[in-house]
Amino acid sequence: MVVLVAFELRSYSEAIGGAIQILRPHVEVAIAEPDELGAKVARLDPELVLCSRSNITGRNDKPAWVEFRPYEWPGATVYVGGGYSKLEQVEFADLLAVVDLTEDLMRADLAIDGC
Repeated sequence: MVVLVAFELRSYSEAIGGAIQILRPHVEVAIAEPDELGAKVARLDPELVLCSRSNITGRNDKPAWVEFRPYEWPGATVYVGGGYSKLEQVEFADLLAVVDLTEDLMRADLAIDGC
């Protein structure tokens, strides 16, 4: 699974991406600048995007998308599996839970496709 991280503050991207890589070493994490987002999504075809921008793909199924804006309300909008939710306050555990949920959905899709 590929997670693409692109926040306005590069330090956020590096800290969050690094923590995901440590806690989920089987997940590939790529860091991008927000202005590179479209090209990186097209090239890497990530399963999950964590960024400070709205979903640029126009789809709500893949990639899963988290629009994270820590100093605004809502703190995050999460698009996973065709649905979405808003989180008022976001902790790192919430972002990690989205990583896990996306991975679970990927496995379920693979199991269905493999039948």
